[in-house]
Amino acid sequence: MAFNKLLLLRSAVLLLVAGLCGARSNAPDPAAVDHFERKVRPLLMGKCVECHGDETHESDLRLDTAEGLFRGGATGAAVVPGDLEKSRVIELVRGRGSLQMPPDDRLSPEEISALEEWVAAGAVWPGYDPASRMAQPSDDPLQTQFTPEQNSYWAFQPVRDPPLPEINARAWPSSPIDYFILARLEAAGTCSAPRADKRTLLRRVTYDLTGLPTTPDEMRDFLSDETPDALERVVDRLLASERYGEKWGQHWLDVARFGESAAHDGNNAYLHAWRYRDYVIDSFNADKPYNQFVIEQLAGDLLPKTGDCKADYDQVVATGFLQVGPKPVVMRDKRQMLLDIADEQLHTVGVAFLGLTLGCARCHDHKFDPIPTADYYSLAGIFTSTHVMADDLPDSKWVEFPIAGPAGEEVKVMAVRDLPHPKNLAIHRRGNYRALGPEAPRRFLQIVAGENHPPINTMGSGRLELARWIADPHNPLTARVMVNRIWQHHFGRGLVETAGNFGTLGSRPSHPDLLDWLATRFVESGWSVKTMHRMVVLSSTYQQAHLENSAAKSVDAENVLLWRMPRRRLTAEEIRDSILTVSGRLDLTKGGTLFSEGFTANDASRELFVVDISGKDRFPPFEHPRRSVYLPVIRNSRPESLKLFDAANELEPAPVRGETTVAPQALFMLNSPFAREQAAALAMQVLNNVAKSSAQNSTDEALTTLYFGVLGRNPTDEERIDAMRFLADYTSQFPEGTDRQDLFSRLQQEGVSDVKIETVASFFAWRALCQALFCTNEFLYLE
Repeated sequence: MAFNKLLLLRSAVLLLVAGLCGARSNAPDPAAVDHFERKVRPLLMGKCVECHGDETHESDLRLDTAEGLFRGGATGAAVVPGDLEKSRVIELVRGRGSLQMPPDDRLSPEEISALEEWVAAGAVWPGYDPASRMAQPSDDPLQTQFTPEQNSYWAFQPVRDPPLPEINARAWPSSPIDYFILARLEAAGTCSAPRADKRTLLRRVTYDLTGLPTTPDEMRDFLSDETPDALERVVDRLLASERYGEKWGQHWLDVARFGESAAHDGNNAYLHAWRYRDYVIDSFNADKPYNQFVIEQLAGDLLPKTGDCKADYDQVVATGFLQVGPKPVVMRDKRQMLLDIADEQLHTVGVAFLGLTLGCARCHDHKFDPIPTADYYSLAGIFTSTHVMADDLPDSKWVEFPIAGPAGEEVKVMAVRDLPHPKNLAIHRRGNYRALGPEAPRRFLQIVAGENHPPINTMGSGRLELARWIADPHNPLTARVMVNRIWQHHFGRGLVETAGNFGTLGSRPSHPDLLDWLATRFVESGWSVKTMHRMVVLSSTYQQAHLENSAAKSVDAENVLLWRMPRRRLTAEEIRDSILTVSGRLDLTKGGTLFSEGFTANDASRELFVVDISGKDRFPPFEHPRRSVYLPVIRNSRPESLKLFDAANELEPAPVRGETTVAPQALFMLNSPFAREQAAALAMQVLNNVAKSSAQNSTDEALTTLYFGVLGRNPTDEERIDAMRFLADYTSQFPEGTDRQDLFSRLQQEGVSDVKIETVASFFAWRALCQALFCTNEFLYLE
């Protein structure tokens, strides 16, 4: 009896479980399964999987699995169960658009009807649980809600004005900056390095502010000046020099990815891009407020006219910032070309002004930072509403037009204008303009400007509103990013080491309070870059020596806490300009263009010229002794003197340069025509001084002059002995029987014509010594 009751109970439970399972399984209609197996699956496998299967899945779409089909591809959902009009597969097989599938073996009306019946009935795929299908997004992609972690990220917090920290060694600071540095050093149980010697300090600050070496007279004057404000007066002199803007303009041109050709397949010349370069240099020399500098580059053409020819000219030329990047001008898909150019502009704006990688949100929400795809297309709509390209011919031309120049004369500029009918841009699913989502209103970054803030209220593109939002003192990124760049170029590393990425994949600030303190002072100073320079270089932190400290190194091997001044190699431009300077050949002419030859005309009437210098041993504009910042920047064809020593990548923003040490660098210094020619010019100066000297030991005097001119100091006794021996040994290779005429002819072939036949041997020796000095670490590095 008990056994029978147990059986009855077990049967009831099994029936109940079976009923529940049946209710949950929602088994498909047998007729729908039969239709799929007999008509739909064979159709997919026979006509579709060759291009959308396991081995090949064009447009990121697979039709050999249920997961692939219901997930969709690059153009969105392939099948929406029950909705024929939203199912991309049905649209393509019907052939109503420009794209038809399959492209060759078209489906018959009966096969199309079978697919339509299947989709309309719910798109049953046996064995695939409908509950696991990727649901279509129900949330509005234009409505954003950030997490508390995203909202609390340090870079998006308002800039604070922290108090100066408490320190023990109160005698050390000479600037408020030093309090922040010393507090960290004391907390780590270590101390700062002593002050650098005067020669080192003058050389350091002169290179940092002008990019050129000190002259012998400048060095002698500073070494003999014992007044307490000697360094301050030097700093003021350097900041007032026109050389300052050339040095710091180069840093900005790195960030602005400045170039004078389009790159890509059609490397067309930007004949008027040099005006933007000169604008940048002039802006730094004039200490133009940084917030104004930002606004002019993004929207100077939209600012009110001032009535001053030079100021109005600058405002328009400044928008060359948006034009001087690489452009795929020969791309066949011109709509895609414009989208790619807008993407390049947006990426540069993000890195340059905000320290964010905005371009990563083009195809999907940013994987690491709180930048949704909707924000990308809100901003991209601003740039696609800007007139950048003049036509859509096979070899497209960018916008150039005549305006009144600095003195009222007519000049042609490479700049931008607003399109006559600006409009919003729809979200492009997976970055594909053929798969459009909802329209993204033109507005700013929501993580900074606020979630779901109102669109820009404008009849124009929105560039001016964007520029003013970026330059607003309450924007937490703009001032931080710029003061970090200034710090980076003085210390070799920013307080945020990843100067172009303040996002979550970037570095955290090594001294967050100092970063905010500097950003606060920057805005208070009227966004004066020169004020920031003065504050930094007059600090005790900057004036430290580069000395070993084993105790400090054990605590902070990377010198993040700045217990000594970092050592850095000169930049590529500084190396080239320094060699020209000490040889006496540097041409300090300002501005203008050297871009006058090396072109092949594509369409002379439209001023379209391809820059092709491949296979040419020498390109005259590269050999001009002007400062390196004025040499033409031809994408993919940089001068060896710059490329070898890690000049910036001109194809994208370069907030931080690499630094390599490779054998070809030394070989360039010893064998290149450039190094030989400058060493020859310097050797000629030495020989002329020897010839004119009445000193008993004229060679020794010449060595003193040479070392002081190249290294800013007298040679040591050991260096004198070594140099004398070197000169004697080298000259002995040319005995009396040597054919001096042959040697002289060889020099003439190298372009050296001032040497007398009887001094050829001495000339070779002195030239070799000059080249050896160019290769020394003392010449190439700053401490």
